[in-house]
Amino acid sequence: MLRVLGFRVSFRHPHKYLLHYLLSLRPWLNRHGWERSPVSAAAWALLRDSYHGGLCVRYPPQHVAVAVLQLALDCYGLEVPAHAQAQKPWWQVFSEDLSKAQIDQIILDLIQIYTLDAEIC
Repeated sequence: MLRVLGFRVSFRHPHKYLLHYLLSLRPWLNRHGWERSPVSAAAWALLRDSYHGGLCVRYPPQHVAVAVLQLALDCYGLEVPAHAQAQKPWWQVFSEDLSKAQIDQIILDLIQIYTLDAEIC
């Protein structure tokens, strides 16, 4: 069991990062879009589901938090304003060592969890 876990038996959870990112991102978004769509509830649900696949062991907690937030925003069709004109993407404000490719990979791994769940049922 320890070998499968890479001898990592303790890790930092992404919950505190997600909370910080949600509180920081909310003023950046359109107030009406934020209130009409349950982005934060979806992000929390995605984060809870990420524990079924071990994402929190394989990726840094900041990266997991950004990825679930990005997926929640994508699900509701929300974009961070001025993202195209910014000097760097919004997620690099929170985690400078994160790339779009890494976010996409984490999202794919999270979607894989739902795919496996559907195959089992």
